[in-house]
Amino acid sequence: MASELSFLSVFWILSAAVVFLIHVAILLCEKKLPEVFRATWLFGKMKSLNNLESKTPFPVPKSWFTHFYAIGLAVHSVVFTSFMLHLTDHTFLPGIEGFLKILRYPVTRVSETNAVPVVIVLTMEWIQMARRLTECLFTSSFSNSTMSPVHYILGIFFYTSFGLGLVSSVDIPNLRFNFISSDMVFYVPAAMVFLMASFYQHKAFQTFASLRKVEEGKPAKGHYIPRGHLFEWVSCPHYLCEIIVYCSLCLMFQMRSSFLNSVLFFVFVNQMSCGIYSHDWYKQTFKNYPKSRKAIIPCVL
Repeated sequence: MASELSFLSVFWILSAAVVFLIHVAILLCEKKLPEVFRATWLFGKMKSLNNLESKTPFPVPKSWFTHFYAIGLAVHSVVFTSFMLHLTDHTFLPGIEGFLKILRYPVTRVSETNAVPVVIVLTMEWIQMARRLTECLFTSSFSNSTMSPVHYILGIFFYTSFGLGLVSSVDIPNLRFNFISSDMVFYVPAAMVFLMASFYQHKAFQTFASLRKVEEGKPAKGHYIPRGHLFEWVSCPHYLCEIIVYCSLCLMFQMRSSFLNSVLFFVFVNQMSCGIYSHDWYKQTFKNYPKSRKAIIPCVL
């Protein structure tokens, strides 16, 4: 199994393991860890709650989340365009083919030869990035909180490498459009799940934006308990929906893409960790916080 994993797949699996271990360490022995270490990994509300804003080395404004999607969308669009050109005339834009070989290393043989799920997933991820960029620009109202350069660089790399990683994981020379009727059992449900998760994630960001009410022309400084739709079940429906979005991408490949599975693993661990922290922040900040509300998975966690 290890020989089937590319460098990029291994990177996301190891990154997930590192994120998990760091968050467990912070949860179990937070006060014993150096403030700089905690400030590097916590961001947003949890950083301000622990008075770590001033301890972050080279802090990056949280509003720079927008860069994840702007840069990621630009790179993804170039990769997507190059991939479609290859399917029509079997040529790549200069430099991309060599880069794909590097990302695929050490895998020498890949089995996926159907271009249909590749094109669908590339389209879905393009829609996801475009929607998130639009939300950052026109819906979200960012606070003055910060994140560390580690989060910033990892976020940029995640979105810029997605398209390249997916294309490098398939058998490019032998790709053909094969519309297999039995595959529709996966395509249709996956697309429906993707659209549902996207819709509710958008509603979550609309709710967050509405809570930052305008006071004298400026965003409100206070925090409020979000309510309505999925917020009645979990504190972080946007994290839950992010996990579901990447589950739908894996379902398009019938869970057979080692690259997409590794990305999903990273997304799951990262979003779960963030969700648990945010849930703890809500409970510590609001004494009347709904006790039945879970962190990220309804009725479970």
